[in-house]
Order: sequence, then C-alpha cells, then structure tokens
Amino acid sequence: MNRIVSYLPQGRSSLLVCALLLAFAFAMMPAHAQRGGRRAPLLAEEEAKVAWAVEAGYVAKKLELPKEAATKLAKAYETTRTSYAAAIEKKREELTTSTEDRSARRAAYRKMQQEVGAAERDKFNTAVAAFLSEEQTKEAVTLLWAFSSQSDLMIHALKGCDLGDKEDRAIELVVVYAQEGAKARERATGEEGSFEELHDILASLRVALDKALAGVLSEEQFAKWKEGSDTHRRRPARSGDEQRQSGTEETQSGTEETQSTNEQRR
Repeated sequence: MNRIVSYLPQGRSSLLVCALLLAFAFAMMPAHAQRGGRRAPLLAEEEAKVAWAVEAGYVAKKLELPKEAATKLAKAYETTRTSYAAAIEKKREELTTSTEDRSARRAAYRKMQQEVGAAERDKFNTAVAAFLSEEQTKEAVTLLWAFSSQSDLMIHALKGCDLGDKEDRAIELVVVYAQEGAKARERATGEEGSFEELHDILASLRVALDKALAGVLSEEQFAKWKEGSDTHRRRPARSGDEQRQSGTEETQSGTEETQSTNEQRR
C-alpha cells in the first residue's frame, strides 16, 4: 500500500490515506451502528399521517359519526400510531444490540411487538371512550387495532389509484387484511401457533387480498396498487444481517408478496 501511495502527488496521497482509514473504520462498525440504529420507514411521516387519516375516516364513516367525533377519532388514532411507532423503534434498538441468536431475537421481537401493541391499544381505547359510546368504542378499536405499517403503505397506494366510489370497499378489504394478519401474529407469539405457520397464513391472506382487490379495481388500478404497495420498492437495500433477520413484519410481507405473485401466475 505504501508503495502505491508513494507514486501519487502529496495532496492526493494524504486524501487517499484518509479515505482508506475512514472506509476501514466504517467497515469495522457493527451493522446497527452503520444504520444509526434505525431502518428506513415504508412511508415518510406525512405520508403515514395521511394513511392514518384515511383509515380513521373509513371507520368514522362506517360508524356514522358526526364531524366532531370523526375529527377526534382521527386525532386519537394519529396520536396512538405516533406513540406506537416511537415505542417500537426504541425497543427495536435495544433488541438489535442483543447477543442472542437470530431465532431468539425473532421471538423476542414478536413478544415485544405484542406487548407494546397491547399497551397502545389500551391507551387508544381510553382516548376514544371519552367521546364514543361503549359499542362505538369497541367497534373502532376492533377495526383500527392492527397498527400495521404494511397496511398503511397499501392504503397510501390505494389513494393514488383514483378509485372514486370503489375506494371504501378497497379500504375495507385492506383493513380486514390487517386485522387478520395481526391476529395471526399474536397466535404465533403465544402458544397457539408457530412462526412457520405464520408465514403460510400471511401468504394466504395476501393472496386472498390480491384476488379480492382484483375483483374491485380495474386492471390498470390493480397494477398501480401492486407497484405502490411493494415494500421492496419503498425501502433501500439493507445489509446482509438485516436481510437475514426474518422476524420483522416487513421481511415477512416480502415473502407474502413473492408467494402471492407466484400464486397469481399459476
């Protein structure tokens, strides 16, 4: 290396040495440190807020809420989703530094996700119970409790398809998909199921969602929605360690996407 550097002019030689030292130092950093402990979100903050507003608006319309109650529901939901995202990210960073093996980290992540979700749902329930009836509160929490970033991306993609009077039905299908997916994840975290079964269930749910939406949307709208809801297009490539970490919702959704596409081609 010294022999190579000596052939370069003095200024460029110093610059090359500094660059090599920085590259070496970066390569020696743990993967999570290189990423700053965070993963790129599927949606930008403002995009996510729009998706949450659409989800809350769908529920308000379904419950036939007056404007004031609908506005409060949207605000309560945004507050809950923001709090949930912050809590998940904090816990995720703690698990990233864990020395446990991949399988143990995956199980710990799922358990953490379930615990944080339950705590935030309780807060959400309390917030909406202040202005909705007991029956309305139960219905609202039931429809919105999944807290799924993947479903937010799907809603965001639907909004870009100019669906007109087909929008409510399309949103309903995604909301139901999110509910069923969340139930499956909770079963996999407990003693009722396994992560292997979860993969199959999530893939089946995605296939069913695609078929249902294909029956509602035009061919052009469906193609646009598929492209817009592709998690791989929305997030930059990750390191090898992250790609092998199969315990996250987004990694599993990529498997669902692939299996769903293969199913449609048959």
